[in-house]
Amino acid sequence: MKLLVKNLRSSSMESLLKRRNFYKGKLAKIVTTANKADADHHIDEETIAALAKEVDDIKSKVNDIQEQIVVLCSDDDEIDSQVDVSEWFQNHIINLQNQLKSLNSIQSSSSIPSHSQVKLPRFELPEFNGKYEQWQSFQDLFIATVDNNSSITPAQKLQYLKSCLKGDPANLIQSFTVTDQNYREAWDLLTDRYDNKRELVNAILRRLHN
Repeated sequence: MKLLVKNLRSSSMESLLKRRNFYKGKLAKIVTTANKADADHHIDEETIAALAKEVDDIKSKVNDIQEQIVVLCSDDDEIDSQVDVSEWFQNHIINLQNQLKSLNSIQSSSSIPSHSQVKLPRFELPEFNGKYEQWQSFQDLFIATVDNNSSITPAQKLQYLKSCLKGDPANLIQSFTVTDQNYREAWDLLTDRYDNKRELVNAILRRLHN
């Protein structure tokens, strides 16, 4: 009888975890769409509303799944690990909801039709993924090409900056919506994080050691 109960519990847990991973994948796709919209500045209000509704639905479904998982947990350690997962979902959902609200606010306040927006000039810009030894060359080229370019607006500069970043640097400024006011703050935040001589030396030493 105990073995039967254990097998049923294991089967139920496996099914719940699969459902949770499904919603985790859906959430990741929405994050990708929102980040692309932040970088390209091209998304309509109907799409934002649909994404927001989908996020709300995911939140509700995941909360229900998490409650069922906790009931099936066999000890405190397992419950603690599930609490950590719940916090991960909550934090990502809150960040995504705030990002969608910011996108909606920008889209609503914009009176310029999308077909009349100025197309950004093309620049050959490097990609920066957070490696300290690559920061100096990225910083120099970005400043020379974009930051010192008086023919483009700060908002456009922020668009260029977001398009260059991958990984941790992209995550660092992903919450900044594309506005003139946010460009300098986002750039200063990146500079504070990566213009770090000590980390640069350590990165070079690690590379030489390897």
